[in-house]
Amino acid sequence: MAGLTGLAFILRATALDSIPYTLGGDEAWHGLLARQVLHGQLRNPFAMGYMSMPTLFYWPLSWSLRLAGDNMVGLRLPAALAGTITVPILYLFARHLWGRRMALLSAAFLATYDYHIHYSRLGANNIWDPLFVMLVLWALDRGLAGSDKTQQVQSCLLAGLVMGLSVYFYTGARLLPPLVAIYVAFLWVRKRSKQAPVDLSGRRGWHLVLMVVALLVAAGPVLSYAWSHPNEWNARINQVGIIQSGWLAREPGLTGKSTAQILAEQFLRSAGAFHVFPDRTVWYGADRPLLDTLAGIFAVLGMAWAVARWRDRRNFLVLLWFWAVIITGGMLTESPPSSQRLVIAIPAVALLVAIGLEQTATLAGQLLGTKPNRWENLALGLLVLILAVGSVRFYFFEFTPSRRYGSENGETATMIGHYLHDLDGDYQAYFFGAPRIYWNFGTMTFLAPDVPGQDVLEPLDAPPDFAAKGSEDRRAVFLFLPERSGELAWVRQVLPDGRLREFRDAGGRLRFMAYEVP
Repeated sequence: MAGLTGLAFILRATALDSIPYTLGGDEAWHGLLARQVLHGQLRNPFAMGYMSMPTLFYWPLSWSLRLAGDNMVGLRLPAALAGTITVPILYLFARHLWGRRMALLSAAFLATYDYHIHYSRLGANNIWDPLFVMLVLWALDRGLAGSDKTQQVQSCLLAGLVMGLSVYFYTGARLLPPLVAIYVAFLWVRKRSKQAPVDLSGRRGWHLVLMVVALLVAAGPVLSYAWSHPNEWNARINQVGIIQSGWLAREPGLTGKSTAQILAEQFLRSAGAFHVFPDRTVWYGADRPLLDTLAGIFAVLGMAWAVARWRDRRNFLVLLWFWAVIITGGMLTESPPSSQRLVIAIPAVALLVAIGLEQTATLAGQLLGTKPNRWENLALGLLVLILAVGSVRFYFFEFTPSRRYGSENGETATMIGHYLHDLDGDYQAYFFGAPRIYWNFGTMTFLAPDVPGQDVLEPLDAPPDFAAKGSEDRRAVFLFLPERSGELAWVRQVLPDGRLREFRDAGGRLRFMAYEVP
């Protein structure tokens, strides 16, 4: 596990300033708000910030900017650490429920899984959800199934505190309390039928009460804000939820399909995110589903095994976890599958793949009549190695060079930001990017914080006054997207002595032009 954790960190923290190349607009805005924390401009960690996200997230982000560097590395390092820590936590969780071999299989898959690696390299808060769900479920089951009273109390308190802390990060973590409640209800029903391996009577019931109290204490400040500002608290859900946004009510009239047919299509697209349909967003944008073919086969086999034995609390928990995310983060939101809303399901997928691997090896060993601990372990090791090499190769050698993440505009803004950062001297930027890209995109400001800029919104039809006036203490640089390059002639009439530079992407396509005035 030490080796797997080290490998996970290397895959997530190496070259954070260039993989992925694009600094997405959402990433940049998280970084800009973290800078506000550093400068004392943002003081309240218990309010809502960019994209209706709780502001507490910007405090650990600001610490990273201060310690690791006020740049892309500092911005992305917390996600890399959160993604790395998730690997050993998954191992502990799986070992507690299934045993060491299942734990190693699932942890090895997660450590090298391209989907998890990608979100562990972004300066956003999505990747914290898998860490929180792993900590909560591991602590909860230790609290319910453990034999030591002190351990039970500590584990239930930890589960409650982590659940409370999780609501300060990505919206998907709000699924954790109902997920835990359904799992506990399942254990209680099984106990009533005298089939449950976990006894919820007596002091364990009081331990659950302690967990709820810990949850309310940890989440109290932001829950108080949510009570006072419900529209802000639910703003993001109201935007992307098909019911809350009115999308589901409008769609039958626009398409001629029934509501049931639309919901069925939504479910199928969400359920096929890992096996059939590619991501529909620029958050990942890989040209294949979220699992490759071989991993997808073992995930399906693991799902079939778990469904056939769903009364086993371990299988019930994984199935509940996976399908709850598919429904709430996929089916009931617009444009499924959207990879950024399914991140919390990644450890569950790793467990399903591991179940499929282990059960396939076990059944094959029984058919061949070989000794379990020799042939099976060798076969599983080779299969995990094949999955790992394929996943790492895809992410770093196929996906990364394609620059699919962050959109074309994001890539252009990143190129502009790097260019402005490397300028020698003090410059004022005039950006001819509207209506496609605006200066407040965030990426340029984060990458080049010392270069003030402004949009030139209306197309020029005469020499601009602002170019003639210039700036007393700064040089001027005029940035043109290709579709507005014709306006360069008007600027040159006023400032004829500038230097024109063209910037093209790896494919040779012109992305922007810069006219530097001495």
